[in-house]
Amino acid sequence: MIELAIKVVVKQVGEQPKVKVINNTLEALREIVGGCIEMVPVLFPANRLYMVCNDTGKLDGLPFNFFEPLRNDIIVGNVFFTACDNKGDLIDLTNEQIKAIKSYLETQTLWQ
Repeated sequence: MIELAIKVVVKQVGEQPKVKVINNTLEALREIVGGCIEMVPVLFPANRLYMVCNDTGKLDGLPFNFFEPLRNDIIVGNVFFTACDNKGDLIDLTNEQIKAIKSYLETQTLWQ
């Protein structure tokens, strides 16, 4: 069953990560990242965790958000982190996943 709202961690440019409940619609997801979405598997310990970012953020010149050394890549624009179930549907993050994401971002993010 697809959840109508999901708990995610949003990392906006220049801000600390925040836990938010968002509508689980394509429009709501696109609004957070400011355009077409790309779901990127997260490389730190957890299964089925994704960072959702703007697919053309670098081409569009979106501002720097944070550096991700595991990929040796710069992340631009607003992003959020979410989980998915076995079917690929987005679901709430658990408290453990939220803690892991926030901890990871604290060590990777250069606050502006």
